[in-house]
Amino acid sequence: MGDTRLNKHLSNILSSLRSDPKNSIPCANKTWAETFAAYGFIENGKVNFDSIMSGHKSATLERIKAQPVVLIPQDTTFLNFATDLESKEMGTLRRKETNLIQSVHYEKHLLSNPH
Repeated sequence: MGDTRLNKHLSNILSSLRSDPKNSIPCANKTWAETFAAYGFIENGKVNFDSIMSGHKSATLERIKAQPVVLIPQDTTFLNFATDLESKEMGTLRRKETNLIQSVHYEKHLLSNPH
């Protein structure tokens, strides 16, 4: 992200969410200080999706450059959670008119032939 402190904060947040990614930020953190630090990170004007993903994007591009051929197949998957009782509180994914909980995922996978 270009800022050592922000990188460290992001690493701490991801570490706290790793054991159970469905947890809310307050539940994932052990102390209120960690919770407030996580929310402070999110509210920082330098933090957005692109800045968080920049390291992943750079590393991916470097790996691609090292390969003679890279295939990028794309998959569109529709997930329906209407019968998943544990996912009933998924917020904005629920459609009021049908009471369905669904999500559309567009995935791309990079494939290369290792040497």
